[in-house]
Amino acid sequence: MNIKILQVTATAKGRDVGVGIRRSDALVESGFYHGASVLAVPEPDGFTLSLRENDTRCETGKCFRVGIWKNSLKIVLRFSQHFAPAGLSVGDFLAANFEPGRITARKLPPASKYYRVGVGEYNYLPDLRLMGNILTDAGFIPDVIATVSTANDEIFVAIPDEKFDRYADLVKFARANRQQIVQPHQSSAVRIIIPPYLLENVGFSTGDFVGACFDVGKIKLFRADLTQLGF
Repeated sequence: MNIKILQVTATAKGRDVGVGIRRSDALVESGFYHGASVLAVPEPDGFTLSLRENDTRCETGKCFRVGIWKNSLKIVLRFSQHFAPAGLSVGDFLAANFEPGRITARKLPPASKYYRVGVGEYNYLPDLRLMGNILTDAGFIPDVIATVSTANDEIFVAIPDEKFDRYADLVKFARANRQQIVQPHQSSAVRIIIPPYLLENVGFSTGDFVGACFDVGKIKLFRADLTQLGF
């Protein structure tokens, strides 16, 4: 399966709400091309986009055409012009399955951001890297030391409320609570790397989509079960 993450967004003034697909490689591989007619059909918690040979009227959806954005293919599904899918609102994330001539999108569980488990460059083990301004907004800045724990198939990253005068005291605290220690670092952007053994402990595998719920000093990570979406 060729699955990508989409998000429902709005324009700056909130006048137009919808979903943009600017993944030219995935569109090309699925047979979508510039000027192609696309039928959009609303479905529970999502929608389906299908290639059409013509623009003949269809009572179950609306037709529009594939466009170009910065020399790349794009599909822009505007709810105001095409339809308003039930159960979707600004900020929602969707998993989109790209198949020949068809894109099926379904709403993912609520999260602040979604990441995908990759493969470590050297050890080929599961690799999850949390990145983005959302980290610093939540207080995870370089040199801050955080703890990581697992419970109920979820991973929790937290900046301890308690202040420690010595690093050794923090290590002792983490061990007593069966936690690990991680530290945000910055290369091109601030990032936190979750150790592979923690990913495996909670069943996260390469290719999995992981939802991240951010709060001040706290991050909860969970694996999205795509089989529940019909994928």
